[in-house]
Amino acid sequence: MKKIKFSFNGLLGALTCFLITSCGGGGSEISWTEPSYKDLISEYHDNSIGDLSNPKSGNKAIYIDASDCIVEALKVPAHAAAIRKIAIEFANDTTINLYGLGRNNFGGIGQITGSSSERYALITKPQKDIYAPIDSALILMSTAQNDGILITDFELLTEINGKKSEDLSNYAENSFKKWLNGNNSITLYFAPYTEGGVSKNLYYVFFNHGTISTSSIVTQFEPFAKAQGLTKIEINPNIYKVTNNYGGKTLNGIMPDDPKLTDLKLNDQAGVLNSYYNGFLEQQKPYEAMDFQMDLNTLNENYFKEKKQFLQKLYLNSANTSTYKLKGVDVQVYDVTPDFDHYSHCKEARGHIPKLTKDEGNNLVWDEKTNADPIAVECFESNTQSLKPEYKYAYKAADPLAEYFELNKSIFSQHLQNTPNEIELRTNFHSQFQNASVDNSVAKILRIDLVISDVEPAANPDLDKLKWNSIVNKAMQNESLFNSVTKVIRDITPKGRRLYSYYVKFSAK
Repeated sequence: MKKIKFSFNGLLGALTCFLITSCGGGGSEISWTEPSYKDLISEYHDNSIGDLSNPKSGNKAIYIDASDCIVEALKVPAHAAAIRKIAIEFANDTTINLYGLGRNNFGGIGQITGSSSERYALITKPQKDIYAPIDSALILMSTAQNDGILITDFELLTEINGKKSEDLSNYAENSFKKWLNGNNSITLYFAPYTEGGVSKNLYYVFFNHGTISTSSIVTQFEPFAKAQGLTKIEINPNIYKVTNNYGGKTLNGIMPDDPKLTDLKLNDQAGVLNSYYNGFLEQQKPYEAMDFQMDLNTLNENYFKEKKQFLQKLYLNSANTSTYKLKGVDVQVYDVTPDFDHYSHCKEARGHIPKLTKDEGNNLVWDEKTNADPIAVECFESNTQSLKPEYKYAYKAADPLAEYFELNKSIFSQHLQNTPNEIELRTNFHSQFQNASVDNSVAKILRIDLVISDVEPAANPDLDKLKWNSIVNKAMQNESLFNSVTKVIRDITPKGRRLYSYYVKFSAK
């Protein structure tokens, strides 16, 4: 870390600047630690656009519709096994909240408590209830910050003037959209059963928070669902997965004009590539990071000028066409240097928590050491241990840079048509790339994003199974769930979603 040098007079001047102008939120008088790109880039990714930008909090939750549907569905072996599976997996886990839905036994929505055996019994042998508030459960689930399951027939019944009424509106639509707009996904599993002479489905609706992982509830249920033959519909705007295949963690997909050249390999004696991190192979995260000891223009002139190729061997699987059909991918480029530096400053600020003492009036104030610490003075509210809002990191998106890099559209189109489960995404220097337009006077970190540019909703015959004949009015169909799901698929698509990112640092010229 660079030493913070000051004199008494200099300190007074600096403090005056802080008090009057705030010195522009971290000006030249602050000797910030020079951030290590190699050590910080993974952490920066997680907090800016990765998993920590959508952190989990609170407990996972299971909501069980205890009305007629669950009692009747338990007569079907597949549902009895599914309910038993959920009870076995989760009844012993007190960190998972269990809720029953019904007017009589649960007062609307009530938590199922007790010992593991009592919880198991209430799940597998529920007391028959009425008027489950499915809509209220969906609202609660859509505002949570963790995984959830809803087990229901989606038949929302209420009582109006003493008569049973059935809600045929798209009541699930807004809750689904709210959840998906939080960068989450929804998975529906279902199988038929009969109630009151009407053929219906019981649905297991998984609200998956963030990226689905081995710890997600749906991951534990999926093998069982497949074995039982349950139908699956996935509503996931981040449905497409990207992998790399370089042959090892220290190898990369850089493709210079001369393929025999070793200069751009890590630890090569040329020393052009200073560091490299494969986030996908190391942590199963969709990014990688590289640091060149060369400015962008010189790198281009020496290694890529002839063929304009840059990165290869990144593969997209678009074979899942259950809800969307892929049509296009684009490359977007951002200069994240200011945001990376800002993250570094925010992190460093947290290491300068002020020390408090009491003045003559018994008021809490900063001690002498804190008052002599320019970083503490700059980053914290006066005489408190509270960070100023500008030093509580939040990702700030920059405007995209034009004509730096682009996708090899020819390779993409050929693979999309012929091998949709293995589409190579090659990133080239833009056909209009101009050295003169690049500022090489300072080191720069670019983030190169591969982004879905276009999709269309797919024709999925299973969607028609989300309809059933109304029990209240048998001359009508209940299309509430069908309309909710199809509108969500239409309105919230993978278009504009980030598939993969390259962080590339270039030195100053």
